[in-house]
Amino acid sequence: MSKISRLLEPFGDKRVVKAVAKTIKEFKKIGRDEFLKKYGFGKAKTCWLIHEGWPYDSKAIIGVAYGFVDKKAGPLKPSDFHGGDPVLQKLRELGFECEKGSLPARNPAAGN
Repeated sequence: MSKISRLLEPFGDKRVVKAVAKTIKEFKKIGRDEFLKKYGFGKAKTCWLIHEGWPYDSKAIIGVAYGFVDKKAGPLKPSDFHGGDPVLQKLRELGFECEKGSLPARNPAAGN
């Protein structure tokens, strides 16, 4: 079991899925650059959460979602992650579509 799975396990999948949805909503509202800056994440290079056809930085999304399910601990930091594969695996287990590779063509931050 990956570190991210161990961290999220006590909260239950439904609660985590709601937290991911809430995180995506915030990302869309304030935009990619502001969202990443607010939470201290860099831009993803190869690991993407795809939601409604749009790509999102997977580590930032799951890291911030963690803060919504564990308000006391707050969001995870970039240093809490070691590679994107465990994040993509957990997001897929939760029912989300993910891609690995360069930034997909559609990007909410670019408005296309």
